[in-house]
Amino acid sequence: MGAAAQQEAMMQALLSDVTPLNLRYASIGESSSSPGKRDNIFAYYKEPPPPPIPPPPPPPVQLISVQPQTAVAGTPKPVTLVITGNKIPADAQILLDNSPRPTKRLGETQLSTEISPGDYSVPRGINIEVRSQSKPTENSNQIQFMVQAPPEPQFIYKGRLGSLNQPQTNYAVIELNSTKETKRVKVGETIMGIWRVDSILADRIDLTLTQYDIKRRVQLQERPK
Repeated sequence: MGAAAQQEAMMQALLSDVTPLNLRYASIGESSSSPGKRDNIFAYYKEPPPPPIPPPPPPPVQLISVQPQTAVAGTPKPVTLVITGNKIPADAQILLDNSPRPTKRLGETQLSTEISPGDYSVPRGINIEVRSQSKPTENSNQIQFMVQAPPEPQFIYKGRLGSLNQPQTNYAVIELNSTKETKRVKVGETIMGIWRVDSILADRIDLTLTQYDIKRRVQLQERPK
C-alpha cells in the first residue's frame, strides 16, 4: 500500500472511532475553573470603586435657630442673641467664631449672650456654636448670625443757602439719585423719611439714619469746572 493510501486509511479509522474521550486528566494541574480578574480578554481589568466613606455622626448638641437672625453693621447698641437647640449640656458655653462668650442659660433649650457694637461693626457672617465646658466633645453644629451692610444716603449735597453767621438756619440743597429731583432741607428735617439732618456746613452735611441711629456724612459735591 502506498503512502497516500496508508494516510487515507488512518484518517478513515480515526473518523470511524466513536469511543468517548476520557477527560479525567484534563483538570489535573494548578489551573482553576473560577473566573479570574480578567473575565473579558478584550478589556483591561479595573479595580472596583472603594465603598463610600460613611458620614461623621452628628454632633451631640443640635442648634436650631438664633434670634435675631441679622443686625445692621454700625448700629451703636448691643444686641442680645438667643440661641435655641436640643440636648444642650448644663455647662454649655456659646462660642462666636470659636471665641468663648459669657453665656446665660434661659432654659433646657435656650442660651443667650450679648454682642457689643464692636462685635458687628462690619458686614459679615458670625459662626455660632455651643460646647460643654467640662466635656469639649459635647459640641454642636454651627449656625450663622448675619451682619448686613447699612444703607447709604441716596442723594448728593449740592450746596448751602443762608447766612454764614447763622448755620443752623441754613438750608442744604440736595439732589436725589433716583429722580434727580432737587430739594431744600434744614436741620431737624428728614430726607426720604429716614435721614435726619443734624448739621449743615459749607463742605458737608451730617446725618443720622433714624431707624438704627447710624451716623453718616455727605460731602459737598464740587461743581465741574
